[in-house]
Amino acid sequence: MWATEGESRAEIIGWYQRTAAHADATIDALALDSPGRVPWWTFIPKHDAAWWENYRARVEQAAREFWFNV
Repeated sequence: MWATEGESRAEIIGWYQRTAAHADATIDALALDSPGRVPWWTFIPKHDAAWWENYRARVEQAAREFWFNV
């Protein structure tokens, strides 16, 4: 996940807080050994190793540019 220029800090923090609350509620509601399923994982595009390496490199470059420009 990464944020775009149009997303505010408040939006991103809000998403983080909602995600953390959902995770906490899930952990509280289920036993430690309960099976889990993430529906959207079935929609992960099928790409070869080179495509994923290029994607990873782009995400890493974006992170480096952000941290070096802060």
